[in-house]
Formats: sequence, structure tokens, C-alpha cells
Amino acid sequence: MGYKRVGYKQNAAWVVDETEAEIVRQIFDWYANGIGVGQIADRLTARRILSPAARRRKKNGKTHPPYKWQCGSIYAILHQEAYTGTFYAHREKVVWEMGKNGRKRSKLVTRPREEWLPIEVPAIVDHQTWQKVQERLERGRLMARREPNRHYLVRGRITCKHCRHSVIGSPFSMRGYNYTYYRCNGRSRRITSGDCKLPYFDVKRVDDAVWGQIVEWLQNPDQIERSYNEYLETAEKENEPARQRLAALERELEEIRSKQAKLVELYLSEVYTLEEIKNAKAQMDAAVSAVEKEHAELARSLEVVTMTREQMEHLREFTKRIGEGIDKADFASKRKIVDLLETQVELVYQDGKRIAHVRCVLGEANPAILSNARSAE
Repeated sequence: MGYKRVGYKQNAAWVVDETEAEIVRQIFDWYANGIGVGQIADRLTARRILSPAARRRKKNGKTHPPYKWQCGSIYAILHQEAYTGTFYAHREKVVWEMGKNGRKRSKLVTRPREEWLPIEVPAIVDHQTWQKVQERLERGRLMARREPNRHYLVRGRITCKHCRHSVIGSPFSMRGYNYTYYRCNGRSRRITSGDCKLPYFDVKRVDDAVWGQIVEWLQNPDQIERSYNEYLETAEKENEPARQRLAALERELEEIRSKQAKLVELYLSEVYTLEEIKNAKAQMDAAVSAVEKEHAELARSLEVVTMTREQMEHLREFTKRIGEGIDKADFASKRKIVDLLETQVELVYQDGKRIAHVRCVLGEANPAILSNARSAE
């Protein structure tokens, strides 16, 4: 946002789109002067300014909701270094590594900054404003890393079954009492359209239900072994088509690179002209880029078997040390087990009842019906 492309290929250049650039400058100015990201999104929405997502989809006629700004779009703009006058290309590369399941996989990693290729573009934001914004963003990141003063056992592992958005812990005070709830992000108009109707869930009741189910699983050694074997078998079956596609992409990359290596020989043997060789190389480079991109995206999305035998033994030893007092474990120990088991929780409101669905690598529990009553901290 803020630029438009003119020209084609070698003659292409980025020039400032003054209409969009003014919006970018306003966002930086607001944030630099203490306005929050959520407030900025609300202001832009209220002014009916076309959102970045709507601008990207405008050519296809898909602009709904065209004026709804999301916090993520604001953060993306505030982090875009190109607005200071320098765009950096060549920032990522594909690397290969051995996965925990014994198969080779690729992933995109950020190159060292000295390997980035700087490209000069017209500046939209001055360096002083940029620096002020980055300092405030960094302070926000440091604040976010602090230990929370309230405990949410399944924080980051809970979603809404109705709208599929994440569910977060939310404190609430009324008449001198403090309450904590799990609240669906689908209710927030700053993040989504705000249409989700999932009610608030009492944190203690959700966490107690989840932990009670985990204790039941862990106190049954046969259940652990049986569930782990089922987990391995299911994961292998689900991942097989993706692994086959990855293997096909690797073969395709080898074939293209083999052809690239022969281009020099073809030129020296005068089979093709230099111009024809350049065109062929450009086409092959584009093909390699497309295949590498698909390979990296597939590798990222591929669900790999993350719980190894060593992790299972670690879990057994951990629960053995807790022993009979597992139901009295402290929060840190509980959270460690929740993460190790890759616990996931889905909340749903059905027939006037609040229901939690709990699953992990040890299996899936029967739906837990939670009380509607409210409890204070």
C-alpha cells in the first residue's frame, strides 16, 4: 500500500500513489503520537477508507467488507521498512532439514541482513517518525513477553467451533469482584466482523474440565501407549499425499536444474543464440521459483509427527515424578503437560449449554458440559 507499479520487466519502477501514501502517513503519525492500533483501525473504518485487503481484491469485485480495517493490516504497514525509501529483496531462502519423522523437508528462513538486496524507492515516511514508531512497537513486544498475572491453562490452544477464530483469556471486573473468561475473537469488531455469538466461558470451569480429562488419560498407562500408536498411524496416513507431492516437487526441481546446467553447453556449441539462452534461463528461473515456493508452503503446512518416542518417555517420567499428586500439580507443571500432549480445545454453545471438546495425542474426550454459573477470583 502506498505505491503503484509502472512500466514492465526491466523498465518497471515503483512510484508513490499519493492517495494511499497520505493514509500511510496518517497511520504512522497517529501511532507515533500514542494512538493504539485498534483505535486507528476504528478511525479508518469510520472514515470509510478502503482497506488493503479490499484494494487487493478490487479487481475481482470481492470487496466485502470494503471499509473494515483489521489490526493485522495496521501492524503490517507499521513494520514495512520500504516506506523509509529502501525496499529489501532476497530476504528469504529455502533450506532443507531432516524432520522428526526421518524425512527431509524444506522451510523458508530469513537470510542474514547483510545478504539482503537494497532497492531504492521513493520514501513516504521520514526516518524520525519511522524510528519513533519502531521504538513504540518494540516496547509493546517487550510488554507482551511478560508473565501474565492471570493463569489460562489452554491459552493459545483454544478455538471457537462456530466461527473457527481463536479464543483468548479476558479479565473482567464488576462490583469489586474480578472474573476471568475465555472470549472468542470472533466477537471483536476490531479483529473480525464481530458476528460470532459464542458466549463467554468461565476460565476455571474450562481449565478444570481440561485438566481433569488429562489426569484421567495419564493415570491409564495402557491408554497412553494405545493412543500414541493410533496417533502415529493416523498422522502417517494423513501426511502421505503431502509427502508424495513433496517428493514430486523435489524431482521436478532436479530436472529443471539439470536443464539449467546444460544451457552453457548449448550456447558454446552454438545451438542457440545468446538471446535464446537468456529467455530460456529466465523461464527456468521462474519455474524454479514457483516450484520452490509451492514446496516451502507445502512443507510448512504439512503436519509432521511431532511426538517422538523420546518425548513419550519424557512424558512418562514427568508424570511418574508427579506421582499420586498429579491432581495437585502447580500451574507450570500443568501447562508443560498441556503443551507436550498438544492439547486442543474447541468451545461451542448448543441447546443453551456451554460445551468444551478436548483432544490431544492421547485421544479425544467426550464433550464436557460446563456450568453457566459465574465465579469470582
